[in-house]
Formats: sequence, C-alpha cells, structure tokens
Amino acid sequence: MEVIARRLESDEWPEASRLLARSLHEPLFERFEALPDAGAIVVGVFEGTDLLGAARAVPHAGCVCQIELPGDAGQRVLDYQAFLRANHPNQRHWFLGPVGVENGRQGAGIGTAAMRALLDSIVGAGLVCIEAEDPVVAFFERVGFRPTLRTPAPDGVPITFLEAHV
Repeated sequence: MEVIARRLESDEWPEASRLLARSLHEPLFERFEALPDAGAIVVGVFEGTDLLGAARAVPHAGCVCQIELPGDAGQRVLDYQAFLRANHPNQRHWFLGPVGVENGRQGAGIGTAAMRALLDSIVGAGLVCIEAEDPVVAFFERVGFRPTLRTPAPDGVPITFLEAHV
C-alpha cells in the first residue's frame, strides 16, 4: 500500500505525540500535544488511516533553546535545554524534531517521506537545525543536513548538531 505524507491538523497532534513517544522511547514527547504550538508544523505519514511516522518543526520562538519549560520538566530536561542553548546557532532558526517512525517500520522510507513533506512545508524559512544521536546522523545527512558539531550531551551520549538551509 502507498504511503501519504501530509501536514497534520492540531486535533491530530495527540496521536502523533503518542507515536513519537513510542518510537523514540521518550515519554516526554507525549506532552507535545499540550505545548503551545508557537507556529509548529507537524507532518504525518499514513498508510491508509494508520499513522506510521511523524515529524515536527517549530520556528525560532518555539525552539527548545528559546522556550520556558514547564516547572515540572525535571532536571534532566532542564540540563538538556541548557545544552541546546549552548550549542544551537545564535541566529534565528527553525528547530526540527522530534522525528519518529512506528517501531518495526523503520527503513521503509517513512521517515524520508516525513522529512521531505516537513521541509517542503517550510521552504524559504532559512536555517533549520536538529540534533541527533549517532545511529540516525546518516539519515539526516541523506535528507540534506550537514553536521556542524559533535559533542557529548549532559548524560554523556554523543550528539551531532546538523543544519540545512531551506
């Protein structure tokens, strides 16, 4: 069956948030449905009515390096935000992430379809940034991003910062 990538409406964000939390093993992503959208764009990739992948981008004002996090965010999240603030570009940028594909469906072009649809929807935005762990850096390079920095996150995991211009 053919997959279709399209921009999601805000009432579809909760399903995308749950998919991202599952696929990336990060329960925090479920909270994205409750965050102000700050101009966010979320795309989903569907096979029939099944959501298989999702990707999100926010303009500079909504970037994790710019927003005020909820008081109950936890020290791990606050430390990561400080890490992003120290390593994101000083110029205005769009922040891309998270990007996720349903477990068991990776490698079938779903993530690529999500990225292409997302980047197509922000053409002309200028600088787009994302950070990634080693296993997915090559994926982001294949869809047009270039690495700018590799450094350990607060938890010691190596993180690569990548940029693209759209």
